[in-house]
Amino acid sequence: MSEPTPAWQTEIVELHAFFVAWLGGALPDDDATFARCAGTMAPGFAIIGPDGRLIAREELLATLRAAHGSRPGLTIWIERPALRYRDGALTLVTYEEWQTEGGRTSGRASTALFRATPGAPNGISWAHVHETWLSGQR
Repeated sequence: MSEPTPAWQTEIVELHAFFVAWLGGALPDDDATFARCAGTMAPGFAIIGPDGRLIAREELLATLRAAHGSRPGLTIWIERPALRYRDGALTLVTYEEWQTEGGRTSGRASTALFRATPGAPNGISWAHVHETWLSGQR
């Protein structure tokens, strides 16, 4: 009998599937649909992109909201998800995020901190993400 997929792993896969559908234009461009993304990023959320730039929650959400349908053909998949630390309501994980667009593939190593959040998709919210380009994958 197999173990159920942890909530953090389900959340990683589902949010990235949302990004593909949102950026590809397959989802409706409305607030109710975008709430899937906005509702899972905790207040104070920030991401450090692979270029080293810190982007706060509000800026990231505004950028994503405006980018609806801007990247048709984008694919994203997740490899090597791993639990690194858990303490009470906090869970730290790592995973590889791979993207293909226009025949070009890139990869990044990601570290994500999740917080238990009742009412959020999968019962957790993203508190912080840090990405680093994988060697030779820009």
